[in-house]
Amino acid sequence: MTITVELTPEQETRLMSEANKRGVKPEEYASELLAYSLTSLPKTPQELYAFWEKEGVFGLWADCPEDSPELARKWRREANAS
Repeated sequence: MTITVELTPEQETRLMSEANKRGVKPEEYASELLAYSLTSLPKTPQELYAFWEKEGVFGLWADCPEDSPELARKWRREANAS
């Protein structure tokens, strides 16, 4: 099957750059991305939970002494100060 997709100039640049890094044609890299998204990404809440669990997302901030809202405010203050 052949599909035509319109890309923004930024998307085209990024696609070309990533394909070059991998040493493949942009069309091949785009096909790999599509195949991955159709087969490998979680499709149900249960799959997403299992994926996050496998990747170690849960408990990632367990050692953080501050609660999430306070941490977000701290980061915002630090970002605005710079």
